Amino acid sequence: MTCEGFKEEYPYTDCIAYEKNHKTISAQEKGKKFIINNISKKVFIKVRIDNCIFRTSNNRKCDYLFINCNDDILYLVELKGAHLEHAIKQLLQTIDEFKDKKFYNNSAVVNAYVIMSKARTPALNLTDEIKLRKKLKSKNGIFSRKVGSLKIEV
Repeated sequence: MTCEGFKEEYPYTDCIAYEKNHKTISAQEKGKKFIINNISKKVFIKVRIDNCIFRTSNNRKCDYLFINCNDDILYLVELKGAHLEHAIKQLLQTIDEFKDKKFYNNSAVVNAYVIMSKARTPALNLTDEIKLRKKLKSKNGIFSRKVGSLKIEV
């Protein structure tokens, strides 16, 4: 239901990379990688968000959205240099843009990930990070950040 709802809301076919049950689903940019090891052969949609779905928006959004069509799970991904605070703001802006959309509200879980090329030590309790974690918790989701690459299994 989430995948159909997304395609109804955003019929930009050039922003959707595929709708398949690939073994490995990934996004990478300048040495940073987000990888889904799809051992359960779920059907996923990979969507470019920033400067694609949101072509005319003034605020920057996260880089990618992966939708697990079988389980109605959303994965928001930001590939970033070293600015964690900026990445978190982009994730929050993406969630705010989606919050009134049917596909977002029908999703069972929303997770968010930041993959950075460098680790800077930010304040432990960033206000925006607390806000992000709270929003994700309301959608049964998690927030995770990693340097270099992040691999998850579904």
